[in-house]
Amino acid sequence: MAPKKKGKGKGKGKKKGKKGKKDASDLTPEEKLKRTAMEVSNLKDELDYRRDIARRSASVARDQTRRSDLLERDLQTQFVDTKDIAAELTRQYKTMQTQLGITIHSLENSVSGLEKRLEKTEKELRDTQMERDKIVKDKDNKIEELLRKISVMEVSYDNILHEALDALVAKVDAARQRWEDHTLVIQQHNKKLLKEFGLNPLDI
Repeated sequence: MAPKKKGKGKGKGKKKGKKGKKDASDLTPEEKLKRTAMEVSNLKDELDYRRDIARRSASVARDQTRRSDLLERDLQTQFVDTKDIAAELTRQYKTMQTQLGITIHSLENSVSGLEKRLEKTEKELRDTQMERDKIVKDKDNKIEELLRKISVMEVSYDNILHEALDALVAKVDAARQRWEDHTLVIQQHNKKLLKEFGLNPLDI
């Protein structure tokens, strides 16, 4: 009972995974890179697994062949109908060899398919890495260009500010000079008037 419940739990997990899976066009370059790297890893694991099965199948075939040879030699020493037994063993051996040949051929095709998928996925991984590197390079170039523009603008604004301040100081100095000259004229005029009335400006 426990394994069945565990299987159901896995099924639900798979459904949720498919439902929440993003479309490839919605992925960012970083997410594409991670997904492609994961696919490459999974394909390599699957390829190793299939190769291991093929090796084991070939080993089983060799073991069965050796066992058949031993049985044939043992049976030849017994007082029985060795021809019928040998024929049956030969038939079983040929049947088993055919089945193993089919299995090995199927595994070889599967491995070949996985190798092609792995090659394609690795190419996609390289393309994704190149795309990401291009995007990063473009962003860096834009940031560098903006920094240059900001630097030029800062220099320009600094020059404009200094020129404006210099002009303002010059205007203030000119206005102060005019005011001082005008004040001096008024003071001289007032002194003259006071003298005309017989008053000493120093006494006031």
